[in-house]
Order: sequence, then structure tokens, then C-alpha cells
Amino acid sequence: MTALTTRSVLDEAVISVDAARLRAEVDGTVIEATGPIELRARLAATVYTHLHLRNPLLGETAGGDGQDLAPRLIDAIPHRTVLQPAPSGVLGSATVQGEERRVVELGRVRVLVPEVDLVRSADGAVAGVRLPSWRTRTTPGYLLALGPMGLDPADRVVRLSLVADSAEDALALWGPLLEALAASGARHQAKALSDPRAFPRSDALVVYLPADSADDVARRITPLLDARPSPRTAVSAFAERLADGLAYAEDPADERSSYRGLSFGQHRSRVLAEALLRSSAETIPAADAWADAARAARIDPDRPGLTAR
Repeated sequence: MTALTTRSVLDEAVISVDAARLRAEVDGTVIEATGPIELRARLAATVYTHLHLRNPLLGETAGGDGQDLAPRLIDAIPHRTVLQPAPSGVLGSATVQGEERRVVELGRVRVLVPEVDLVRSADGAVAGVRLPSWRTRTTPGYLLALGPMGLDPADRVVRLSLVADSAEDALALWGPLLEALAASGARHQAKALSDPRAFPRSDALVVYLPADSADDVARRITPLLDARPSPRTAVSAFAERLADGLAYAEDPADERSSYRGLSFGQHRSRVLAEALLRSSAETIPAADAWADAARAARIDPDRPGLTAR
């Protein structure tokens, strides 16, 4: 995967930090705190909205959990259901409101499903369960579309992020994007912002897929982006820009307990914020502090969309 440009993340915004005075500023947004922990949290949140989301107006909350766009996003999904494997088969039965249900195990969780949703092999054994191909609120403010084949736990998952300046821009891209993914045959999941108040945003649409499929899928997506006016919103400062409005990044590989569970943007923003605070407190160059922090977090300091190997 080749980026169009490589630029230091430290050049993406004008940031000043005064750790002693508990004060910082990011592109004109002033941050003041009552203590070091609050300053770190607020600086990381501001870096997140300015450098990752590319929408400072979202504020530190970075949007809500609205699902106003969900019906239109769901209508564009080309397949209505996905097959969820149920390797343990039927484990029992139960009656719910007068209707018979089967007990199956999905992802180590036992659930009740109607017989009609079970998929059986030629010998009658249960192969899996048909489930809706979308999920709401898996990620706040997004709708998630599951690919027909899903993702394999053994996959090294990466992401392709698409910029959208508005809800209509995202809706116009969503259907063709899903069609391109279906044509590629790649295992994938894709999500789209479902809250119209959260635009513009650098990650309005995100595709998760195996690393070995990323080049082919990116080539299929690029013509969709070329057919629209160039977005006013930039891609994330932490990602690899592949085209106007398209970026590539690898999932965080930071094994430190306090960094687990963070999204890509949250992880990069926190690591950069901590580096800038150390630079101020210890009076060392910001580039040196960032390089140290990035390596500790398994980030390539020169290309922060990539994992340091």
C-alpha cells in the first residue's frame, strides 16, 4: 500500500503545550485544565477532533449516537442476511410467547432463534443461523454492514476510510461502495455514519478487511471517489492518504493494558498528546518525544497509520 504523500504528523496542526501552566492550544482551540490528568484527556480529545476527524466543531464528544440515516443505509445493503456459523448445533429448545425457539451458540453466547432462521446441511445438521446483515449502535453514531463472508479471526485486519463532507455525500457513496466490495469477493465489514449531525468527518465510511485484500479493494474504490468533487475535508493526519478522500491504516497493536480497546484515532491521538506533554514537561524536542512515544506504542513515527514492526 503506497501513500501519495508522507508528512510528519507534527506538521498537521499548530499545537502548543505548557504542562506547568496546565494549558494547551490546538489550531486556536484553547485547552485549560485543573490537573495533569484532565489536561492529558482534553488534549487527546482535541487532537482527535482536529487531526483525526478533521472536524473541530464536533467538540470533545465527537458526535452522538443518532441513527437518522440508518433506514437509507440499510436499504443500500445488497444482501439482507448473513450466515453466522453455529458449530455446536442446536443445544436445546424453549417456548417464547407461545412460539418454539432453538438454542444455539453464536460467538460463545447462547441465543434463542426461530427454526426458520436455521441453515441446515444435507444431513440435517445445523450449519449456522441467518441473521440481519446490519447492526446499529455497535459503534456509536454508525451503522455496521456485515459482509456475506464476515471476517476471519486469523485475518490481519486493516481499514480504508472514506471522507464525506455531508450526509448526502456519504449516502451517495455508500451503495456503490458496498457493490464494489461485493464484486471484490473480499471478506469485509463496512460502517457508515448514521448521525447527520456528525458531518463532515474523515472516517464517515470505513471498510475493515484483511490486509492482503486492501490493494485490490482500494483500486476498486478510487474510481467512485474520482467521480465526485474533491471533498473539502482532509483524511486523518494519522492515516496513509491513497487518494482524495481515501486513507489506509492498520489497527493499533499496542499491548499496554491502558491502551487496549481504543479505536485507531483515539489511540494515535492519546499517544501524540502524551508525547507533547512530555516534550513540554522535560523541555525536549517534540519530534524526539513523539518518536519515543510512537515506538513504545508500536507506531511507525514517520507513517503513523502503520504498525512498527
